[in-house]
Amino acid sequence: MAPVHSIRRRYLTHLQAWNEVTKHRLSNNPSVGWQVEDWVAVTLVFYHPILDFRNAKQLSCSGSSMPHDQWVKFRSQFLYSEQASYGVDSITQTQSLIDGKTLVSKEGSFELGFFRPGSSTNRYLGICQNKKVIWSTSPPRQQSQNLLLQLLDSGNLVLRDERSDNPEDYVWQSFDYPSDTLLPGMKHGWDLRRGLNRRLTSWRNWEDPSPGDFTFEIQLHNYPEGYIWKGSKIFFRSGPWNGIGTSGSPSLKQNSIYQFTFVTNEDEVYFLYTLKNKSVITRVVINQSDTPFERFTWVDTEKIWNLYSTLPKDLCDSYALCGAYGNCIISDSPVCQCLKGFRPKSEEKWDLTDWTQGCVPRNR
Repeated sequence: MAPVHSIRRRYLTHLQAWNEVTKHRLSNNPSVGWQVEDWVAVTLVFYHPILDFRNAKQLSCSGSSMPHDQWVKFRSQFLYSEQASYGVDSITQTQSLIDGKTLVSKEGSFELGFFRPGSSTNRYLGICQNKKVIWSTSPPRQQSQNLLLQLLDSGNLVLRDERSDNPEDYVWQSFDYPSDTLLPGMKHGWDLRRGLNRRLTSWRNWEDPSPGDFTFEIQLHNYPEGYIWKGSKIFFRSGPWNGIGTSGSPSLKQNSIYQFTFVTNEDEVYFLYTLKNKSVITRVVINQSDTPFERFTWVDTEKIWNLYSTLPKDLCDSYALCGAYGNCIISDSPVCQCLKGFRPKSEEKWDLTDWTQGCVPRNR
């Protein structure tokens, strides 16, 4: 490992040096996980030199998709550049957050710090809830003279001008750049005024928070709906909003845990859910799996995340599984059947359970 002074010079002595290391991540995708090879730190003014990070500890979190927790527990601390403190939820531009120290929201629900997923040697900046990482991304590039970085009890990491009379006038917020997790109060969808698409992206794997194959976003057309993409191919679609729910997601209905809202106007198109009971803890996660959309609830008595619902529900939920004029019946074998008056376009492929070419009228 390089000496401390050379690490400082290489990464942390000037804004240009920092950008040289991370510009390919920041410019291509602002929600890409942030990584620096040796030691890492956050400052609100990136050209200030940072302190020594030797013997650093890590945030006690595991990945959103990871089986239960293989992490070293540690005493949560937060270090001002001037003094040590505990349970602090914000820092100013004259203060630093270093590897091994954390920000904790006022009610203690969320914690911000650096973590190392699984056996990975890389370290990332993330927000943790009950030992699960719910957000991991790059730091903002906004600059101001009176900035305050604060972790809210909603799980939102915000950057705001501490002199502003409006505490919700954010310069930047993590809710605008989600990782793989949708929390209560987060808008999932578009801010059309800014061209901002708030979409979820799966982790590459349990040990790597960089973008995986699956993305979940609101697709804009006359009747907006949710799409899950696997790479460049549609994996699942929710169906359009009908004022009560979505036609392709019958499980999204009134319940005792959360209520949901779909907003579409000239400025915004988004989905949002809020909790009916504030004591309930729930989250939606996009995973790198065959059921990428998963909702979990926290069971406090057992200290575990319980799987509440998944999408797709079954094989027939898969997008275009049976092709044009095909009908999927999960109780049939095979599950794909042609509609009445139609036949498989390719009998040979149909018999091999490749139904993608669909069906054509029998008189053709």
